[in-house]
Amino acid sequence: RPPAPQPLDPAHDDALVHVTGRLQTSGAWDPDFSALHRPDALRLLRVTEVYQWQEERHDTETRISATEVRKEVTYRYRPGWSRHHSDASRFEVSSGHRNPPPLLPPGNLFSAVADATLPCGLIIPRDMLEQLAGFEPVPLSGPALGQPAHLPPAAVVDGGSAVYLWTDEAWDTAGGGAVPSA
Repeated sequence: RPPAPQPLDPAHDDALVHVTGRLQTSGAWDPDFSALHRPDALRLLRVTEVYQWQEERHDTETRISATEVRKEVTYRYRPGWSRHHSDASRFEVSSGHRNPPPLLPPGNLFSAVADATLPCGLIIPRDMLEQLAGFEPVPLSGPALGQPAHLPPAAVVDGGSAVYLWTDEAWDTAGGGAVPSA
């Protein structure tokens, strides 16, 4: 049985003090998927990618003579996943390549709890929790995620380790044809 927590000693104010103990928290939530709750988590990391047209530029140089080099630039377009949204209107050949705005901002989203407390009552500040390293993958389940209020109904599909969100326009843009039923 662990020893009972001791009250904080005011004599240690402004001094470096080391404390240990299991942090107590109400858990971490994803701000967009309110039902995604992990009771023992101090932080959540959500990685959001967007499936979109991507432009690849290829530069080649061919020596034609001792004094002449021919430079050729070609562009290739293919759909793929990215953590950054690409504005297709800036592509060299924008015709036929449209990337609608993503439903959620692509990239990494970190969220930390605000109520991490040691058994002695000491509250751990959020900015300190944000310095923690290391994450463990969390299994996802479709109905348990909840429907984000700002997204169209039936836009969430359980992908096992991922959640796929789409609009009809985004699905058609990526060459998916009709939106599959959930």
